[in-house]
Amino acid sequence: MNQLKIVILFLFICVLGFAQGKVKTELNDVEGEVQIKGDSIFVFESVRDTVYEIEIERPAPTPAQKKKFIHHTEKKKEEVSKPKEHWFGLRMRLLAQRASEIETVFNSSRVRDEVFSYEPIDKSLLMGIKTHLGKEENSFLKEYQIIDQTIVGAGFWTRKKLFRSNFCLGIGLDAFFYAHNNTYRGLGQGNNNKDYYTRGGKQLVFSDVKSNSYQIQAPLQIGFSPGRFVITAGAYTSYCEYELGMFRVNSGAVDFSTIDYFRAEVIQFGYTAEVQYHLFTHLSLGIMASHGGFENLAFINDNNESFSSVDEFKETKGMIQLVYTF
Repeated sequence: MNQLKIVILFLFICVLGFAQGKVKTELNDVEGEVQIKGDSIFVFESVRDTVYEIEIERPAPTPAQKKKFIHHTEKKKEEVSKPKEHWFGLRMRLLAQRASEIETVFNSSRVRDEVFSYEPIDKSLLMGIKTHLGKEENSFLKEYQIIDQTIVGAGFWTRKKLFRSNFCLGIGLDAFFYAHNNTYRGLGQGNNNKDYYTRGGKQLVFSDVKSNSYQIQAPLQIGFSPGRFVITAGAYTSYCEYELGMFRVNSGAVDFSTIDYFRAEVIQFGYTAEVQYHLFTHLSLGIMASHGGFENLAFINDNNESFSSVDEFKETKGMIQLVYTF
């Protein structure tokens, strides 16, 4: 009887031990652990009571990856620490920065030397542009109390050196514009009430006079350039138009109801002289004087009737110039 109890107790202990071992094995089959230490990853896996240790090494970052990571990190720190700037303040800051850059470039010695210094241009053919401002006196208009007209102008010029010397030959084209309307009306004032007669013998009485608002002038000059000076002299031809309004006289009575206009196209010849001084390599300041004339100024209307106003027409100009050389 006692032996039977011992056998039953032994069987119970064996069954209980087998059951606990199976449960532990099943738990070990699903258990696992992952650990990261430094640049290595360790995976602990339990398979049927056996633990395997697997080490996975990370590849070392390249220099480009390190630089990108550092730049990205610093940019993030800057964005976090820097407050957001208003758009107007940003525009003003960028404008001030650009102005500072331009000022730095402008104040550099190289730019100052190129723009504001003087160095003779070593070219046989020179060309440029110029502007004029001055006064004109016209003997024909002066008779009708239009005197000392203010004129402005602009022109183009070119000069060619002669025989590799300081002498040059130049031509140009200038356009002059009058600063006001040159019109005068004055029946019976001064000498303007004198009688005019057409070549057919018809009597006319002065009503008004006016000139066009521009004049075209083409000079041909020879020059000499000692140092910074350029001295030129030569001849020119110019073109302008004038118009006289006349009342007709019928049977000794002046007909004020109709004005008959007579026109004159003047192509005159004269001489001119200029003196220029180079302030810088490409910029010069100068003065110019010209004098021209025309004889027998004839006026013609649409009916081909004509008369002569003055026997001799004279015109004198005096101007200052600003000249730019390309």
